[in-house]
Amino acid sequence: PARVSSSEGIATLSYAATGTTVVLDRLSLGQGEMTELTRIASSPHAAAAAPVGDAVVASTVDAAGGVPVLTPYSLDGQALGTGLECPDLSAVHETSLGATFACSDGLVFAAEPDAEAADATPVLTRVEYPATDGAGAAPPTSLDSRPHRPAVAGPAGDGGIWLASSRTQELQFIPTPAPTLTAVAVGDDSNRVIAVDSQGTLLVIDGESGEVTGTQAGLVGTPESAASIHLSVD
Repeated sequence: PARVSSSEGIATLSYAATGTTVVLDRLSLGQGEMTELTRIASSPHAAAAAPVGDAVVASTVDAAGGVPVLTPYSLDGQALGTGLECPDLSAVHETSLGATFACSDGLVFAAEPDAEAADATPVLTRVEYPATDGAGAAPPTSLDSRPHRPAVAGPAGDGGIWLASSRTQELQFIPTPAPTLTAVAVGDDSNRVIAVDSQGTLLVIDGESGEVTGTQAGLVGTPESAASIHLSVD
């Protein structure tokens, strides 16, 4: 299966088996046609990519087992600028300002260049995970948000939730009473998260204070069924 990301005009399909990312014209897809813009070749790995403005940021490795490197590419497949390493690349999610990638050593924010920039090369910035004082935190295996918002959230292992703002490029850890299975940032910035924990309880969390402001136990069934749930917030 492919890992898919898309914007209004561009779609990317990244395949772990080959490491290749295929870039498609999404407007053509909407008309029932498939127009391939380029392919970004690589060796097999947990490939990920996302459109960022008029470019694409995609992962590649030199050889299977290597450390993925996130690099901006033009829509005709030309590398733009220098890439950033992303060890143990685990997730990517599009935001209103670009895309956010999860690595073992932090998040990488891929942002559109300033309006005054000479070209369309996305700007890549790594932000390390903050200290969590032995809370059992781990890098997120997924990132999610309400559509067209700048903030993303994801489970932080057994310890809580990661919440990040692509606007301020800040990352915070929110401890939770039980391990979190899925989390979605729903505010216009890092101010509210909805999550489901390992007991199947729905949580509403204030992103600024970390306080759980609302709960609904049993809303998603048993803890066993909660493991397969996906939250979608419109």
